[in-house]
Amino acid sequence: MELIERIEPADGMVVTIHDESKRVAGDRWLVKIRCEATMPLPRSCVEALVEEDGALKAAVLARLGDRLTFAVVKERNFIDAREKEAVLTGLVDNVRQNVLGYLASPNFPGRLFANRYAKLRESCLLERHYQGLPKADEEEPGPADFSALFRK
Repeated sequence: MELIERIEPADGMVVTIHDESKRVAGDRWLVKIRCEATMPLPRSCVEALVEEDGALKAAVLARLGDRLTFAVVKERNFIDAREKEAVLTGLVDNVRQNVLGYLASPNFPGRLFANRYAKLRESCLLERHYQGLPKADEEEPGPADFSALFRK
């Protein structure tokens, strides 16, 4: 994985673009780039969060950590080796034009936080539900010896 570019737009966000291309067969390539944005958890979003269950809120925020990460992968498969660099440049240009504008939106951190919080909240609720169920590997009371079933 080779770093192509590192951008620090604003508010502590760091955007990296990596080349993850690899040869697939002969002179054919999978041309793949990964754009990853990492930013500090927006305190304004945490403070504005309304959650009636304080323990659930604490569990979700603990799983969330202090940073948010967003990744976009762009790829083209079975590219001729002679076209690899042009395709790679095209993918990087596409990310610069489209993804960086999306990340620069003032609403982006709040929407990303809301999305991640909702997914982790659901995960925590499911975990809480399953902790209340009896264990499947616990033996039921009964005869340990099955010979009683075969007596005449």
